[in-house]
Order: sequence, then structure tokens, then C-alpha cells
Amino acid sequence: TIYKIEMNGDSYKVLEKIQIKDKNSIPVTGVSNKGTEKAYDLHGNSIDFDPNGLDAEALLRVSDGSFWLAEEYGASIVHVDETGKIIKRVVPKGFAKNLEGANYDISESLPSIIGKRKLNRGIESIGISADEKTLYFSMQSPLANPDVKTYKKSTIVRVFKYDIASDKVVGEYLYQMDKPESFALDNKKKQNAVKVSDLVVSGEDELILLERISKTTKFYRVKLKDSILGSKWDDEKTSPSLEEQTDYKNLLKKELVLDTSSLKGMPKKVEGLAFIDENNWILVNDNDFGIKGNKTVLVKIKK
Repeated sequence: TIYKIEMNGDSYKVLEKIQIKDKNSIPVTGVSNKGTEKAYDLHGNSIDFDPNGLDAEALLRVSDGSFWLAEEYGASIVHVDETGKIIKRVVPKGFAKNLEGANYDISESLPSIIGKRKLNRGIESIGISADEKTLYFSMQSPLANPDVKTYKKSTIVRVFKYDIASDKVVGEYLYQMDKPESFALDNKKKQNAVKVSDLVVSGEDELILLERISKTTKFYRVKLKDSILGSKWDDEKTSPSLEEQTDYKNLLKKELVLDTSSLKGMPKKVEGLAFIDENNWILVNDNDFGIKGNKTVLVKIKK
């Protein structure tokens, strides 16, 4: 469900709810797709996969009223109309076989290498250019390429550029995450604790990425250059793989914009970023369904 909210001082209220739906206007579930995570009911019993299911993690609104979502299961990006009806789901090449029976259009226009994402570490961020012709999105974590052991140790996250009109990925870039010890308020030493959870477009081929653990979140500005799209690093047969490398070329240059360890009153797991303007931001946390009593918190910050 997409929520429209109004912020007022230290509170907010929900103005509108838009359910995400299939072609027949039937609401989609959050139940996982075949070839992804196993699904269970409240009693721990295994349940069937749902080809319509989405794990939406980020969204943006286009001026025509439609939305684009970043989705973690596929991983995929999803175009939704102003009523919440899915227009198209864009998935990695070779993934559509897992969505047999889905009641919406599917395009296999993402590189197949994205299918090597670690389960539950798909696409969690999405942004759009000022002219609304180009989308940008990032993987949440390094790919499990060739295996989970590699994902756990790698520091490299792939960032993609997608042309909406042609339905094609037109750029792929390398973003290197910080070491876990550098996140001041988190006592973590495992590299896979670090994630990229959102991004916004701040200029032409210029992004601000949200890099985090739990208590500490950093925001880095990058200018996209040196695309590796179509290179040997997109071939699953390349060995050693990109994620197994230790000496990288063509890394995006990172400029630290904000580190939340210097701010008071920040919630844990800040995973969403929205610009009011360059100097006024809104951050939102992930409450993990409130299972442990965590609340959804929106924070306005002025840089």
C-alpha cells in the first residue's frame, strides 16, 4: 500500500491509501515468489509462493501520477499507475519463469547478473532524473557472485541507470561501501552488516546514496562515470567474479554529505530519504512490521 501523508510539526496524518493491485484490481500480497525466500504463515507452516507478490522497499512519484517501486524479491523495479494498478514489472533476464501466473505485464530487461543477489538483499532504492526519462537504482548489498561467502566479504554494490522509454539498462557503476567499524554508533565488524537502502537524484547523473548499518547512517554524493555495463563483469561465468576482486578500478568517488551519528533523536534503521530541497530532508525508518514494538518515525533535518 502507498500512503500519502501530511507532516505537521512533530506528527503526521495519513491522507490517502493506494493499494497496489494486479490487472484485475485485486490487491497483491507480500508473499514471496518462486525462486526467492520461503513463505510461512503465522503458525510457521510453509505456504505457496505467490507470482503476484511484491516486497516493495522504495518508491517515487512521477508527474503523471504514476509510481515506480524498488522491489527486493526479484530483484525488480515496478511501474504502477495512479490507482495502484501494476503497469509493468521489470525483472532480471531469466527470472520471469518464476512468475508464471502473475496477473500483470513482465519485462526481462534487467541484466541477468542481478539474479545473483543474496536473498532478501535485492533492490531497496530508486530515483528519477529531473526530466523523468531515466531511473537510477542500487542493489542493497554485494551480489552472491558466485556464492554467499563472497557476498559476505565483498564491499562492492552495483548501481544501475535505466532508460524508461526504451526499457533498457544503459549504465552500471561500482560503489564501494565503507568498513563496518566506521559506523560510529554501531558495534559491528561483519562487512555484510553494511547496506545501501535508498538514493535520491541530486543532479545530472548525480546521486546521494543512503549507506547504513542500524544506529548510524551515512549519505554520500556520487557522480556516475565509468560504466561497466556489458563487460565481463556482467557474465556469471567470469571467474574470479567482480565481487571476488580486492583491487578495483572505476569506483565511484564518494563525497560525505551527512553522518547521522552527529545528530540527536535519530531512530534506528533509517532506510528512506526524500528531498524537500537540497538543504531540507525527510528521513524514515524501517519498523520491521512493528513485531518488536518499533514505531514508524519520520524525521525532518536541515543540513
